[in-house]
Amino acid sequence: MGKQYPIELSLDRSQWTANASALDLDGFKGLWIDFKDTGLIAEFARKLSFRATFNGKQIVALSLKNSVRATDELLTCQKAVNAAVAKQPAPPQSKDPFEAKPGTQASDPFDL
Repeated sequence: MGKQYPIELSLDRSQWTANASALDLDGFKGLWIDFKDTGLIAEFARKLSFRATFNGKQIVALSLKNSVRATDELLTCQKAVNAAVAKQPAPPQSKDPFEAKPGTQASDPFDL
């Protein structure tokens, strides 16, 4: 896992900040948020909207209406992602997968 990004999350009117880690899975760069709250998925299924922002800019806004079946699929997907991440070798602590190659200017792929 690489650089940390503070992401603001909202489920309806509930808000909190999560630290997302930069992640590179065979060239697919994304953000990983490790949720330890097992009740979060159940709460997610009961809510009507989900939003995530980074540095005050919206990354995603989703309607969660009728989302129980989708939540079941989310859990299945998360298990597959967890298995894939567990198989990845640990990167060097100082290496950020979003770091530019030598001689180039670094740019943040999540810079909106």
